[in-house]
Amino acid sequence: MSIISPSDVALESLGQMQLSMTHLDVTGISTLARQVALNIEKLQEDATRHEEAARAARQKASLLQATLNSYTNAILPIFGLPDEILINIAELCVEADTAGHALSIHATQRVLAQLSRRWRRIVLSTPSLWRIVRVNTAIHRDTPQRWPFLLKRWLQYSDPSPISCLAFFGIGGRDGYNRAILELLVSQAHRLHRVDIDFGNDTTLYYQFTDMRWHMPHLHSLEIAVTIPNTESTATSSDREAFLSAPNLKEATLYNDEPRGLRGCVLPWSQLLELSWSLNTPGDFLNVVPHLSSLRCCYLEIVSNGDVRGSQMIVLNHLRHLEVYGPFLGTIEILKRLSLPCMKGFETHFIEYLDKDAADAVLSSFAALQTRSRCSTRLFSAPMMLFTSPSCPAIADDLVSVQELALEVGTVNTINDDFSNLGKNRLFPNLRILHISFEDLSEALLSDVADVVEKRCRPNSRTSQRLEQLSMEVVIWKDRLPERILDTSPSFRRILDLQKHGLKLLGEVIDGTWHSSYRDTSWTAGDLTRDERRWARFGYSDWLKDNL
Repeated sequence: MSIISPSDVALESLGQMQLSMTHLDVTGISTLARQVALNIEKLQEDATRHEEAARAARQKASLLQATLNSYTNAILPIFGLPDEILINIAELCVEADTAGHALSIHATQRVLAQLSRRWRRIVLSTPSLWRIVRVNTAIHRDTPQRWPFLLKRWLQYSDPSPISCLAFFGIGGRDGYNRAILELLVSQAHRLHRVDIDFGNDTTLYYQFTDMRWHMPHLHSLEIAVTIPNTESTATSSDREAFLSAPNLKEATLYNDEPRGLRGCVLPWSQLLELSWSLNTPGDFLNVVPHLSSLRCCYLEIVSNGDVRGSQMIVLNHLRHLEVYGPFLGTIEILKRLSLPCMKGFETHFIEYLDKDAADAVLSSFAALQTRSRCSTRLFSAPMMLFTSPSCPAIADDLVSVQELALEVGTVNTINDDFSNLGKNRLFPNLRILHISFEDLSEALLSDVADVVEKRCRPNSRTSQRLEQLSMEVVIWKDRLPERILDTSPSFRRILDLQKHGLKLLGEVIDGTWHSSYRDTSWTAGDLTRDERRWARFGYSDWLKDNL
């Protein structure tokens, strides 16, 4: 027996009325219109009932499915493990998440919390799973309204643990969403342990963060990057003292591309152990140097030479590693005003071509620094062009303490460099380790390197130090096809043969291609590169790697 619904009756009546329309006069149209309206109302009521029934059925099915999943999960062996083991498993899953961040509903923490009631209880009640707060608005093209809600929940789950915050802000403004996110982050200033924020060109956001003083009792490391246009007004600029109330701040990185005359951040300089700083002139650094009494490691990125006033000699008793990138005159100005009794490593890179006179001036300044400081520099890193002058061996007579040398070769500026000085044991007679970084690669260049390595591995004098270790790598440029050192290269075969004479190569040949295994750990105290230390602090992620 079939059941006839009200909608079927209404449709049948409507069909009958349509058939009889040809026999109606004008006076009957109003009656038909009322009937059609009633039929429409019945159809809509019928549709509403069906929709509500379907929605209720779907909700009930969803609840039953959740219950079924919970029962199914409960009998799996993994769900019978103690909470302590499940927490360890959750930590490993979170660590392996290379794409997740606090604004993503697909972050591993949130996915685990949906597995079962027990998993949800464990994940939401373990603050350590939420202690790394990664925020990346740059990878989102839209500006979802759920961002503040998602971040607020994340911060709640991490409470009361100290948190490490890594933030990349994309397009400036974003209809106020970037500002809302920043306000949520700084509301937890009392819990911030490590902070790494890239503001891009959002200067409004940068000023909002740095113009107020925050109480940050747990802050240990700080990294800020921002690009400020040259049109920015400097008339009303003042020192930004946001971090003066951070008694435990030990590491600071300030990549502030600011126009000259704009006042920068003021830090508790005397307590810093590490400082990385991009600044306009050497004078900006020399003005602060007297306060850096505890500094161990320092990286400087200088834009221009500028005028340096005064000739005061400044002693940094604890600085062991100094790296300077910029114009050579600016580098010289810094070297001749410092005394570094504990310096073990010095690295220098230049933004311009150095002729032989300029190279001699830089090398002389470094030799004078070492003599004045009475230090024993073990590591020296520089472009190859610094060692091509005929005067180089005589100037470097006092650099006998250097045991590890890192060279940049193959650049446009050094393509015609003379390698003969490096083949002489008078230059760095105690050299044990050599690192070669090819910015451009050719067989002729590799042959020159092979000549130097052969002479260093087979010194004429018995008192000369033999070269013990060699690393080689080729810089990969984004706008070029990658170049590789192949085992078919005659020059490379010569280097491989030197392993018979005790040379240790830091790397290996895989499928006919050389792969370097060298890791520069000279900056950090542990066996980590600076990039590896950053990943350890904020978790490895694909988009973090792209920003290194």
